Amino acid sequence: MVNLRESASARLVLKEQTQEAEGVYAIFEDITQRKQAEQEILALHAGLEQRVAERTAALAAEIAERQRLTEQLSVREAHYRRLNADLEHHAEERIAQIRAAGAALRESEARYHAAFEGSLDAIVISRLEGGVYLDVNQGFVDITGHERDAALGRTGIELNIWADPRARGALIDQVRQLQKVHNFEAVFRRKNGEEFWGLMAVTQIEFAGIPCLLSVTRDINERKQLEQALRQARDAAETANQALREANAELNQLATTDSLTGIWNRRYFEQATTFEMARTHRYGDPLSVVMFDIDHFKIVNDRYGHQTGDAILVALSQRVRQNLRAADVLARWGGEEFVVMLPHCGARDAEKLAEKLRALIANQPFPPVGSVTSSFGVATFQPQDTLDDWLKRADDALYEAKAAGRNQVRQAR
Repeated sequence: MVNLRESASARLVLKEQTQEAEGVYAIFEDITQRKQAEQEILALHAGLEQRVAERTAALAAEIAERQRLTEQLSVREAHYRRLNADLEHHAEERIAQIRAAGAALRESEARYHAAFEGSLDAIVISRLEGGVYLDVNQGFVDITGHERDAALGRTGIELNIWADPRARGALIDQVRQLQKVHNFEAVFRRKNGEEFWGLMAVTQIEFAGIPCLLSVTRDINERKQLEQALRQARDAAETANQALREANAELNQLATTDSLTGIWNRRYFEQATTFEMARTHRYGDPLSVVMFDIDHFKIVNDRYGHQTGDAILVALSQRVRQNLRAADVLARWGGEEFVVMLPHCGARDAEKLAEKLRALIANQPFPPVGSVTSSFGVATFQPQDTLDDWLKRADDALYEAKAAGRNQVRQAR
């Protein structure tokens, strides 16, 4: 079967009088090719529209990408403008800083030059190794007497500036260890041979890329002379003070000790006893006194002489002192009479001690006399006692012992 596309055209034939239809005729035409052409045209049109749409979309995407790139470029351009502005600003600041640093450097160099040349101290820049002088100031010239041109290129050893070259070695050792040294004292020598004391401050630096020492030396010769004079005056004063202390100690000893026996005298005993009485009043500690004298001592002096009598007084006082506590106070009351103050000691203990001392004296002979005895009186301090009252009670007890036959101990009532 042939697939044909046809086109029919029909027409109605009417009667002229009645206008009624008389018949119909039709014309058929083959439009297959036209329809195919229309389909092709429609397909081409659809393809064209699709390509136009695709191209439009691509163009829109390209436009959007270009717009994005344009915006990104604008952002970057703004960023670069800011960076450029910041760079220009920083460059201007850096240039200003460099200019300021240059001005500060020039000012610093001017100050350094003024300080270097204006200093009255000797300033030297020398190599760390070898000690060759690279620069010296006018102060160096004034202090040492060496001209600047004559000093440069030489060492302190060559110029004979160090009185003892070992001092420089010691200084270098300290600098290597500490990097800087202050208050280093040494003896130096001027060009004319005169020696003087100098006080050095040394710092390790780099000068023109070379390890160097920057040293500042002050002439302290006058200060050293004053120190020497001061030491001599201090030594003289110390000698005088020592002599004065010795004299005062001797005077104090003379004022407080018995010149014959070496024990305390009556004056010191009264002072010490007054102090202990005050302590007893305050704290309530017991306090006692023992008073004793040698029996028939006048007979000893008359028979053997005063020299022997004095020897017995010395020996007896030593024997008694060796048997007392460190806190006890033994004193010569007068002539052959002695007294012992016993802090922290009540009546019973004081009486026991007195009995011990009595036996110690009586049982050991005193050449050339032989046996010597003593009588003892013991009194314990009472709150109402004055010093005189207390000692009188002890003295009364002593005389009771003598009245009872001597070589005895009696307790005061």
